[in-house]
Amino acid sequence: MALTWAFCAEPGDGNRSRAVSIVWLFLPPRSVSRMNEAVLDEVTALWTEHLGAPWPEELYRVDDSDGDVVEIDGAMAGCISAYVQKRGMLDAKRSRILQACARDLQKVLPRLRGDGAQYVRRLIRMADLIGRPEQAATSSS
Repeated sequence: MALTWAFCAEPGDGNRSRAVSIVWLFLPPRSVSRMNEAVLDEVTALWTEHLGAPWPEELYRVDDSDGDVVEIDGAMAGCISAYVQKRGMLDAKRSRILQACARDLQKVLPRLRGDGAQYVRRLIRMADLIGRPEQAATSSS
């Protein structure tokens, strides 16, 4: 395994300077890196498809006892977008948010049909791919 480092900066509030820390990352062997690349490619393809998909009207009518699907979708979109933009890296906080949202959508999925079910399955699939610790590279935050 190779050892490398990355800077992580916390945004300041204007009155305080930004906190900067160094995070040491253990990079996986080359074969696992190829797996990460394959996961990133699949997530990127699913994300592109997702961005082109219309919002299913059925999702507005879902009982929100398991969470507001509109809000869950927005939270997951931010996490998945960050993962794709950072080429397969996702900080621990976004990773936790993504997995919690996917669990909420798993509860909603049995009540969906058609386009709504397909839309939600795609989000869950991306979360599953990103959440695999042996395949998705994460950094701590």
